[in-house]
Amino acid sequence: DIKLNPSSMMIVGGCSLRASVHRKLYYTSCSCLSVYRSSSSKSTLPSTPSPSVSLNFHHDASLAVITLCNPKRRNALTYSMMHELDEHVKALQEWSRDMSTQNNARVLILRGSGGSFCAGLDIKQDDADDVLQDGMKMTQHMSRVTNCIHSLPVLSVTAIDGNAIGGGAELSTCTDLVVLSRQSTIKFVHASRGASPGW
Repeated sequence: DIKLNPSSMMIVGGCSLRASVHRKLYYTSCSCLSVYRSSSSKSTLPSTPSPSVSLNFHHDASLAVITLCNPKRRNALTYSMMHELDEHVKALQEWSRDMSTQNNARVLILRGSGGSFCAGLDIKQDDADDVLQDGMKMTQHMSRVTNCIHSLPVLSVTAIDGNAIGGGAELSTCTDLVVLSRQSTIKFVHASRGASPGW
């Protein structure tokens, strides 16, 4: 069973796991999985939060939680959010090497806020001058970030409550485990848009 309880989400699963042939990833196939947000977490969010990625530690720094927050766009990633995610991953690399927590089991949860995981790239963002506007540079940036998450020497879990679409579906593959609530979906929509996964 998986049982993690940070302040604003609990994941409970009694799961049978299967390994992906192509990557060292594990996906849950379970009938007793629940991913939910507590009502208290909603009250602490600003009414119209600006796009951001947060990193919080719980349980004496043995649990790290990355939260994507862009509720107006179903947590679609802006370029600034990609930069924030990069900075948080660098902090997680230091955290994973921290000798003070070496005797504790360490877990990373990657999740979205507001009932959605991630809708991919936010194509209506205003960061027109950002270096990541260049498709090749964005792909290189996010490939590096997701590879860093995948290589962290901790148990990593993507918690999907809602939809993971396009780049959001790609992002979900960088962790060891993926857990979904019953209403959640993962959609690789690249082919229908004449694109291919890049992360």
